[in-house]
Amino acid sequence: MKIATRYLLFITLISISLTAFISNETHVFAQSHDKLGVMFKTPKGYMPLDFPDIKGVLMITQKKPEGLYIVYPTNEQTLDDICKKVQSTIKGMFVHDNKVEVNWSSATLPKHEGVEDETGTLWLGSTNAQNIQIAMFIRKVGSYQYVYGHFAMMDKSGKSKEQNGAFLDKDGKGVKEFDEFWRSISKEK
Repeated sequence: MKIATRYLLFITLISISLTAFISNETHVFAQSHDKLGVMFKTPKGYMPLDFPDIKGVLMITQKKPEGLYIVYPTNEQTLDDICKKVQSTIKGMFVHDNKVEVNWSSATLPKHEGVEDETGTLWLGSTNAQNIQIAMFIRKVGSYQYVYGHFAMMDKSGKSKEQNGAFLDKDGKGVKEFDEFWRSISKEK
């Protein structure tokens, strides 16, 4: 009985802590300490985390298998390196068996309305069990380039449709939180 009570108390404390972090916060990060960086808002319901092995932020939601990210290359990395690492990391979030092959296809995304210096790619990865979508945009903000986007997973079995993440359409639209996020990205003031 004591173990069950401690476990419930632990879970309650973790839930309270996570709820405090899952908010509509404004973040600022820079590629260099001597220059201004980029500002963005974490959409409500998303929790910001450090992106593994890359400089940047990964934002996840507890509700569905989807999230957002914004990262940038260091002096030792190219944009191509970063894009490959983002794709590999997101794949690893959903495909836990290294023997499972993911078949990837890609399509060009239009730049967002009002954004001049931006390119986009929509990746779709498919396994026997699931589809993974990664929208990847490269945007110049000030003198630096950032890679940002949205990702989601859908189960192919049909058993857990309510647990599917929201996919963007062919133009990179259709997910309210992603729209809020990309619109919030700006040069630090």
